[in-house]
Amino acid sequence: MGLRSSGGGAMKQLVRIGLDIAKSVFQLLGVDSHGKPVCKKTLSRGKVLSFFVSLPSCLVGIEACAGSHYWARELIKLGHDARLMAAQFVSPYRKSGKNDANDAEAICEAVGRPYMRFVPVKSEEAQAVLSVHRARALTVSERTALINQVRGLLGEFGIVTGAGTAEARKLLAEIGVGGRQLPLLARETIGELHDRFRALDERILAYDRKIAALARQSEAAQRLMAIAGRRMSWRQSIGLSFSFLLGCFSPHCHRMAHVACQSPMGEAKGMFRRRRISSGRLCGLSFL
Repeated sequence: MGLRSSGGGAMKQLVRIGLDIAKSVFQLLGVDSHGKPVCKKTLSRGKVLSFFVSLPSCLVGIEACAGSHYWARELIKLGHDARLMAAQFVSPYRKSGKNDANDAEAICEAVGRPYMRFVPVKSEEAQAVLSVHRARALTVSERTALINQVRGLLGEFGIVTGAGTAEARKLLAEIGVGGRQLPLLARETIGELHDRFRALDERILAYDRKIAALARQSEAAQRLMAIAGRRMSWRQSIGLSFSFLLGCFSPHCHRMAHVACQSPMGEAKGMFRRRRISSGRLCGLSFL
């Protein structure tokens, strides 16, 4: 019971806290300068900030996941030193089964390691820019799914086309003018899908224009685009620039970028299509 006490004396001894965040219930473990646990709590979402307001400034570790950047920003506003860590760097410190209490303990232990790698805390502006890229990526995936559906439907009528957006556009335009033999009902259905296809194209183009406008407003992005743009398309160079500026570029991707800027366009394009995702950090330009 003493460990769960929120007495003033115990709170003043806190130097490091591991905070396991979630949608509704948060678990934390706090230790003193000797690494001895002095506070273990389960908090509802609405009581997290009010709890940290009453604490002296301390080191707070959070596993990088959905919502972690928001909580790190809020804790930094309260004067705490909030640090984010990728999940794979926290899991070695988990002693037993995965649950909220063990996760909080592992986070608390990991954040105190002298050579721990931390994820940069993104600002609201940076996450707003990333949201545009991710929305575009979602729209591209929707368009790809639609193309695959159309190809599958047309295959049932003996109409086969190559993969790719350009081939799909060509075939749908041909069907639209009555160039292929199809039952009336099937033609109407394919026409409706063609309308959705054009709407997705327009939405992707709108995102492209928005991303280009964001890049033009950033002096640092302009400088990076001038370097990367020698061998890369405008969209690739914009993505490369924002990945640096938003703090989501890993050393692995830095090497990829260095090689890509010195490689033929086809090879560079292939490199930047590759992606590797870990919790809290986007490794690679998945939004290109």
